[in-house]
Amino acid sequence: MHVRCEEPVSVGRLRRSQGDLLCSAGAMGYLAEAVSRDGSGEPYRDWVTCRACQAVALRLAT
Repeated sequence: MHVRCEEPVSVGRLRRSQGDLLCSAGAMGYLAEAVSRDGSGEPYRDWVTCRACQAVALRLAT
């Protein structure tokens, strides 16, 4: 599970537009999901499991 930016991020060399994944996995040529869906297809927030997203979020938080 990835982190999708709800607003543009510009910190140092890190630049992400609104809707981009924090780890930039979407730019690598495949579409990564940032929202989980339950059995009926309804979206819900899940734990962030992408280690790259976690690392970037931790750097931004400190």
